[in-house]
Amino acid sequence: MIGAETFSQSDGFWTCRIRRMLMQVINCIYDIYIDQRKLKLFDAPESHNPVSVCAEYIHANYADKITLGTLCALVNLNRTSLNQKFKEQFSCTSMEYLLNYRLKISQELLSNTNMKMSEIAETCGFRYDTYFIRQFTAKLGISPAAYRKNPLSYTAYEGRPIRKM
Repeated sequence: MIGAETFSQSDGFWTCRIRRMLMQVINCIYDIYIDQRKLKLFDAPESHNPVSVCAEYIHANYADKITLGTLCALVNLNRTSLNQKFKEQFSCTSMEYLLNYRLKISQELLSNTNMKMSEIAETCGFRYDTYFIRQFTAKLGISPAAYRKNPLSYTAYEGRPIRKM
């Protein structure tokens, strides 16, 4: 990808674009590392940990409609127990975790693609683009359009408002 970028756009800004791509790759690797460390907090084996099963399901199916009932049926727990376990491990409920993950994916799409807001909303699992924009603005403290203009000047979204760097 970096080679293609260098070859196709060898103007004065190619180093900035490559630097941005490398930073995004490093951030993705870091996110994966942190998520894996969080999933190891329980002593139970990974295959028996209901939170890690739900998190893996969310990571694989975030674009689809996911309900709390779906997650509860997946791990045979009631809503209260599942959300209590999520709060112990991730400090948020399962639906908050899903929303946070979708917003993290949307940040990547906003900074790396020219997709329309409606396409990003659909790709991330939001039914309506207006709901996506409202949630993005409420959770991150900035509109998706403003974020898209200069994504590298903001911190990564970790469940709280992002900060200007």
